[in-house]
Amino acid sequence: MLGHQNCGAVTAALVGNNNGKNLDHLLNFIQPAISITDSKKADAVSHVHAELTVEKLMNDSNIITKAIENEALKIIPAYYNLESGKVDFFE
Repeated sequence: MLGHQNCGAVTAALVGNNNGKNLDHLLNFIQPAISITDSKKADAVSHVHAELTVEKLMNDSNIITKAIENEALKIIPAYYNLESGKVDFFE
């Protein structure tokens, strides 16, 4: 899962305005990261959201869980820095 710097979706989720039914539905997936992040900055929330999304993928799919257990798959949260082009992996 790759989060990125200056994410517009995270920024919209932090603002919390009505963005329409479809977009608000997607932004709801970011809310857990907002709830547990001390910072209300989009970049900090993007980091946490990437980590939570990896956990959710591993917990919600038996196929993914088995693949990880069999070492056939590894899901690593990461963060893309737009300014530098660098990707930080959180293992």
